[in-house]
Amino acid sequence: KYDEVDLDEEKKGDKYHFTFVQKIALKMGSNKITVKVKNDLGEDETPPREFIYAPKKPNLHLLSIGVPHIDLQFTTNDAKDFAKIFINQGGLGKTLFNEVSITSITHEDSTSYLDLKKAILDLKKNWKKGKIVEGDYIILFISSHGFKDEDNGRFRIKAFPYDGGDSEVSSLDFKTEILDPLYNIRCKKLIFIDACNSGAIEREEGSKSSGPDDKELSEALENMLNAENSFKMMASCRAQEFSYEDKKWKNGAFTKAIIEAAGNYNKGELKADLDNNKILTLNELYRFISSRVPQIIKSKNPKPETKQTPFMPQQQRINDLEFIILK
Repeated sequence: KYDEVDLDEEKKGDKYHFTFVQKIALKMGSNKITVKVKNDLGEDETPPREFIYAPKKPNLHLLSIGVPHIDLQFTTNDAKDFAKIFINQGGLGKTLFNEVSITSITHEDSTSYLDLKKAILDLKKNWKKGKIVEGDYIILFISSHGFKDEDNGRFRIKAFPYDGGDSEVSSLDFKTEILDPLYNIRCKKLIFIDACNSGAIEREEGSKSSGPDDKELSEALENMLNAENSFKMMASCRAQEFSYEDKKWKNGAFTKAIIEAAGNYNKGELKADLDNNKILTLNELYRFISSRVPQIIKSKNPKPETKQTPFMPQQQRINDLEFIILK
């Protein structure tokens, strides 16, 4: 029974025929529908008909970069552990993505300036070749040293090896060598930066269970596909702040908090999945790490020199976007 309406009947022989038009929201998977008819002579019900609804799912293209440095121990762990979050986020069943393609770059032999630049440009080439299509997701994760160029104030990411006397060919300009090549790719682009001073990216753009129920998942997929093809960026700290790592965590604090959120963190008054629907959105993730990262760095010894405040531009939080299914 969906609703009760009056019908105009038409008699053919000893049978009555009715034309009934009604839009029905289908849940993902099997939907059995029957129609019940009632008049002065009694009521009858049609045999159930089964409809299988499978919303279109986007593909995910993940590039996870951890640049090794002598004075940073866990950038490679960060990239590998971030990538692990998405291993089971594709395929049939309760997932947000159809196929998940993961490229992890974490070795000294693959994180030079030219290597990193090529990895970014490969995403652009895959768009031109049709391997990435409109509606897909690109997620870029980078864990490395970040710094502001003294000459122009622009945010840069250090490659390996880094030469301070020749930074233009040993680090990437965040805007011209990361954002600009991806700009014309018409899909959702999520960027996570675990690096010191990464909050400076704000000036670069505008100037570091059983799952959800089927109805919620269907709505989430629809929202994903209808979202604008723009950048959404999350940084591990604000400008003039440091991003911290520790051997107790074996990750940077920012990455550790993301991993905890993906594990459906729920302790005390702090929880990742605010609406308990087993779908973690970007806004839920940002609210969680904004509270969790300051908690994490309190346990660091020696005491941190600066605060670490994760940052996401306010205008990018207006339209929320689904991120992962919580298991």
